[in-house]
Amino acid sequence: MKYLKLVIILILFTFKSFSQSIDEKSMIDEINLVRTNPKLYKTYVEDYYKKHKILLKFTGMPSYVSEAISVLDTIGYKKPMSFDSSLYMALMNHTGIDTNRCVVKHDNISKRIINHSKKFSYFGENIILSANKDLNINKSPRDCVIEFIVDYKVNSRGHRKNILSDNFTNVAVRKVSIKLEEYYIIDFAGK
Repeated sequence: MKYLKLVIILILFTFKSFSQSIDEKSMIDEINLVRTNPKLYKTYVEDYYKKHKILLKFTGMPSYVSEAISVLDTIGYKKPMSFDSSLYMALMNHTGIDTNRCVVKHDNISKRIINHSKKFSYFGENIILSANKDLNINKSPRDCVIEFIVDYKVNSRGHRKNILSDNFTNVAVRKVSIKLEEYYIIDFAGK
């Protein structure tokens, strides 16, 4: 009987350790929404920047926003990505989290993912600050995905490319809290 209880506790602990939170699932839903309905998402990007126009102190639509809207207007439906538990386990071993300096940075994603699954050949990663209690920042998954799609100050538009890539079929998200900040780390992979 003791052995059975121990096994049940171990199973529950393992499930809890590797199951995504509601916020993490919401981020995947948001990524899949932009992939499956880019025309609808174009309106979200337009509305977001109209709403923030005064805060950002710009007149008209900045070129980087217009570029993102144009991309969303020209691409078609893309298959939604599926959650992959091996990617999530790989995220649990992310080495780019520095709690002393309150920083999350990219680590060796291919090595980390291959350690958990040999089935993937393509890898990508997006990281975004989603909350800072000192600065009263609290971004929703939609706000974060819009910022990835616009990809301001990222000349390669790598965040947008990761989200819209046909090479990526699987995704996992981890929300990390460090002191007063929260980050989303998103790993993408494909065969």
